[in-house]
Amino acid sequence: TTEASVKSIENISEMSQSISAATEEQSTNAKQVSKAIENVNEITQEAASAAEQMSSSTEELSAMAQQLQGLVNRFKLSEDGGKGVKELTRLAQREKLVKTQAKQARVVKVGKDKEETGITLKEAVN
Repeated sequence: TTEASVKSIENISEMSQSISAATEEQSTNAKQVSKAIENVNEITQEAASAAEQMSSSTEELSAMAQQLQGLVNRFKLSEDGGKGVKELTRLAQREKLVKTQAKQARVVKVGKDKEETGITLKEAVN
């Protein structure tokens, strides 16, 4: 019976050591879980901060886009899709043609009346 008692005490001691080792392992795992939760909290806070910055940047970009649209609107020549510009170009070309024709007509008249006016062709063109 003393042997049985010694054997029981040894078994209890081994079980106590196993319980102690398991308790230490659980404590280590609990610390790791706690650290992981802290990391998740940090990442969540960083993500929230980044979201706020993005929102602020979006508002700034929207305001800048509105300003740019206002500046671009100043340069619009007409609301008719550029038809006004085409008409102005056509009129300018016509004016140039009329001036050229007038100059040519003057040269012809001067050429015919050269004896009367004394103006040479070169003087009439200039």
